[in-house]
Amino acid sequence: MLAQLIPYVSIRDHRPGDLDLKFSLAVLKRSDLKELLSLAGTLPGIREFNVNLFSRTLSIAYDPGIIGYDFWEAVLSEEIPPEKRAFFLDDMRERLSNFEA
Repeated sequence: MLAQLIPYVSIRDHRPGDLDLKFSLAVLKRSDLKELLSLAGTLPGIREFNVNLFSRTLSIAYDPGIIGYDFWEAVLSEEIPPEKRAFFLDDMRERLSNFEA
């Protein structure tokens, strides 16, 4: 599901544990936006997930010990081809759900 948001977002600012994304107006036309955003906030390791529709930003506070800085950089860049992102995210979700702190 997260992979469906990737074409609409870009990194605004990123420091380990704190990610700010800017999203395009086109994402607001998606009928499943609310569902996608609620699922995005359930990823293990996410501490806080805030959406600001007025500024078109997503702020994600995450535990860098669980979700590495490189994970976000890889998923939100061109390192992973679009057709493989859904598989990558599903695989990462499975591995994180088995994580025990």
